[in-house]
Order: sequence, then C-alpha cells, then structure tokens
Amino acid sequence: NQTVFHDEGECHFVWVQNTMRDEIDGLPDYHGQYEMFDAIDTLLSTISRGTSLNLDPTLVLRIDPELVARNGVRKGSDNALIVGETGSAGYMEMSGSGIVAGISVLKEQRTYALESVQCVIPAPELMAAQGTSSVALKMIYAPMLARTDKFRVTYGDAIIRLLSAMLRAAQ
Repeated sequence: NQTVFHDEGECHFVWVQNTMRDEIDGLPDYHGQYEMFDAIDTLLSTISRGTSLNLDPTLVLRIDPELVARNGVRKGSDNALIVGETGSAGYMEMSGSGIVAGISVLKEQRTYALESVQCVIPAPELMAAQGTSSVALKMIYAPMLARTDKFRVTYGDAIIRLLSAMLRAAQ
C-alpha cells in the first residue's frame, strides 16, 4: 500500500447516521427483520438440500436382505436386478410437492420481508410490459421512494458537506 498525504487540512470523509434514533449509528434499514431473514435462509437451505438429495432416486428392493448381502446390488443401465418370482424392485422418487410448497412459502416470506423494509423489486414481466407509464412506475416504487424521503435531510446534508470539502480541495 502506498500512503499519500494530501495536506489539505481536513479529512474527506463524512459520517452519517442511518435512521435517526438514540443509537449512535442509527438502525439498519432492515431492523426488526433478523428473524425473518434467518427463517428465509433456513428454508432456502432446506429446499436446496432436500432437492439435491432427492434428485437421485432411491432403489427399493423387496427381496431377502441376506441375498442382497451375499450378491450385492448393481445399479445402472448395464445391470439387471434378479429378484426372483416373489421379489420386486423399483425406484422411490420424490413427487416434488414438498419442494413446490417450500418454494411457495419462500416466495411469500421474501415478499413479506421486502415489503416490511419498504424495498421494491418489481417482477421482470411487470417491468417489461410495453407502455409502462411514469405514473405506473411511481406507483410501483412508491413504498421505496417514501422510505428514501426520510433520508433526504440526513444524506442531503452529508452530501453537501462532502462536496464542499471536495470543492475546497479542487480550488
């Protein structure tokens, strides 16, 4: 690393409290959503793990376990299972209904969490619709714009202080 002394007499750094509160740094934009984010993370992990583990179907054999222990089992298209007249073999595959339900719950939790923190992420098909007017866009982004309005005074002052220091340095 190279250190350069600008010798301008001030630090070109402005600290801004996020959300005005008694706490010194303010509250994060996602305050109160820690548990929801943990739940979403856990659900996504469970869905991913369950799907990955069930992509390879489980072989189900209805034959004498001693016969399997003695001869072993070979799976794949180049092998055949000989199970005798009273035995049977088949694959147990997941129907996917649990995964579909999990994804549905995940989407709902995500929507709720984003709405709770006034974050708008519109659906691509909504944004791709031809003729989306500026009025429609304002309606879509209204919650996030309202949240941004709360920061205008705090961040506006910080930007003025930062730009003022930059102008003094440029002069």
